[in-house]
Amino acid sequence: MTVKDRAARFGTVATQRVVAAPTPSSVVRKFTILLDLDVSEAFDADLSKVRRASDRAVNKSDVRELLAALHEDPSLLRLVADRLRPPAR
Repeated sequence: MTVKDRAARFGTVATQRVVAAPTPSSVVRKFTILLDLDVSEAFDADLSKVRRASDRAVNKSDVRELLAALHEDPSLLRLVADRLRPPAR
């Protein structure tokens, strides 16, 4: 049954919603990270240091800058990977 057929059958106006395809820059993925209390407090303390050093407001969503730094600096990426690697048996 087409939209026009439904409209005729139920006495409604036939309309179709047109949704623009998202552009790559408008696509957003959201991640939630659960942190232990001590890790969360340390993260907040580190953010305070970054606020003072950058002389601007910084919040947890600015973690994008950390991801950019990981992308730009292979040695930093290796450091994080080494920390995540399971201990040798």
